[in-house]
Amino acid sequence: MREPLPEDAPFDDDPRAAVEALAAFQRAIDARNSGLMHEAVRELERSVQLGHRRAAAYLGRMLRDGQGVPADPARAVHLLERAAAQGDAVAAKEAARMLAVSAPRRAAALARRAVELDPDDSGAWLLLGELLLHPDIKAYAEAEDAFLEALGRAEAGMPADPLRQGKALIEGNEGLARARKAQGRRPHEPR
Repeated sequence: MREPLPEDAPFDDDPRAAVEALAAFQRAIDARNSGLMHEAVRELERSVQLGHRRAAAYLGRMLRDGQGVPADPARAVHLLERAAAQGDAVAAKEAARMLAVSAPRRAAALARRAVELDPDDSGAWLLLGELLLHPDIKAYAEAEDAFLEALGRAEAGMPADPLRQGKALIEGNEGLARARKAQGRRPHEPR
């Protein structure tokens, strides 16, 4: 019986590709840390081709932010969505934020993916709630549920960072009030 591959290894049915993807990702990180951005991008692209989700997310962030490469939002979203499809909750949330204005339904689907992958992330629940309030979606009851989940996660100490926790509580309460107002109810009126 063979050893299980690391969690972020792309294809456990092809151990050679998985090992090469991991090696290319490590070479990319080393190159980036040495300031060799073109080499880092080349190695990341190789790792992405082999199916490495962290490489897709990492390259997506570089393209989103224009770090060492020209900014390319469309390609960044594509790579972040790819990483999300492979199980990266943070990439799902980042892609959702990028698409919130231009493609709110697609963004909401990505935010749903983020909460599926990491149900304790109050920020993902807040993002989902905000997207569900979008005029093109108007899923007010579902938005209310998302804000309540965010509040519950924040009150339970998720995330552990007190500043983020406080922000989540404030934003969750504000979002909950907006969702209830959109439904024609008072901010504290239960369903």
